[in-house]
Amino acid sequence: MLRANNINITHSLEPYTFSHILIPQNFAFNWELAIACTALIFSLVTLIYAIRQTKIAQRGVELTRKTIEQADTNRQIELLPKHSWIIHVHVRFESWIKDIQRNNKILNESIENNDLTLLVKLKSNITEAKQLNLRGFEKEMPEWLLELYLSGAQYYFAGIGKIGIAVKYNSLSKIDHVQHYLHECNSDLIALMELKKLLDGMIPKVIINTPASLSSNEFFVD
Repeated sequence: MLRANNINITHSLEPYTFSHILIPQNFAFNWELAIACTALIFSLVTLIYAIRQTKIAQRGVELTRKTIEQADTNRQIELLPKHSWIIHVHVRFESWIKDIQRNNKILNESIENNDLTLLVKLKSNITEAKQLNLRGFEKEMPEWLLELYLSGAQYYFAGIGKIGIAVKYNSLSKIDHVQHYLHECNSDLIALMELKKLLDGMIPKVIINTPASLSSNEFFVD
């Protein structure tokens, strides 16, 4: 007991540890809340990582697209000196494709209507390969393009020539025969269209669409 200014002051000195400062005596640890907070933090980290990876992937795709476009442009520029031959082959392929498509349409209509008289509309004037008139090109055309051209001519003649020969020898006298020829001509058409795709985009459209009012040779006349 202590005496100060006639007042009795009594202190009960109870033990007081460091844990009293950090953790209140009525504190109860909530494990569910701790787990939920941990999961939330983990989810946020995962989301940030995913966003970052997505942006990196997008930049990679954009860079790849630009690289491909630049490669196509370079290829087009390199092919410009030969573009007239490429355009020639491309136009022939388009014409050949239309011929086979027209014949196939007639063959299909004949089958659907069970009417062989419709076959008189077929393009059947080509019965020999020389009628395609490819002579002379083999000396002037680039080798790779010539091979492509000759391959397309083979498929065209297979699709058109066989019809001419069939009409000439009256081999389309039954619907079953017509179905057989239609199946074969469809295969030739698909192959020819695949060859044409190899030429698509080789020459810039602005070159292909050059005005045809003047021949290129007229610019070099004295």
